[in-house]
Amino acid sequence: MNTQSSPSFKLIRLFFPRIEGVFSKIPNSDNYNQAFRVLVQVIDDNKIILLFGISLTSEEKINEKPAAGLITEVAAEIELSENLNLVSSLKDIPLSGNMLALLFPFLREKVNYFFSNNHINILLNPINTMGLVEELKLDGGLDVLDRRESKAITY
Repeated sequence: MNTQSSPSFKLIRLFFPRIEGVFSKIPNSDNYNQAFRVLVQVIDDNKIILLFGISLTSEEKINEKPAAGLITEVAAEIELSENLNLVSSLKDIPLSGNMLALLFPFLREKVNYFFSNNHINILLNPINTMGLVEELKLDGGLDVLDRRESKAITY
């Protein structure tokens, strides 16, 4: 009989540190460039803040700037069932892909709300969060800050 428990996490709280949008005009096209941002801050041995953000910019330009754009982020305080040792990447945190998958609908809701208020229909396609974790690690697009080492978080 296996007496080891599986790793798990508990969502403590959510907050939305950033939502910025600009509409110079309503674009004629539904084509938007999409980019993700992930930031992890280790609070203590079994707590993290996980920030997940998305940037959408229209491909249509006005004076070489996107006609429309949005940046929004959701952050979650998460308690882990296991203590964190040395964390150098998101892959070192158990169930990190699941955590991002849990946060994605909150991003989607903010995007839909913002664009629908401007009479634009935007649908964010589902994403492979495990693939995103791997992609961020390879591209260097992931920041891991460890408060236990006195590093600060900045936006």
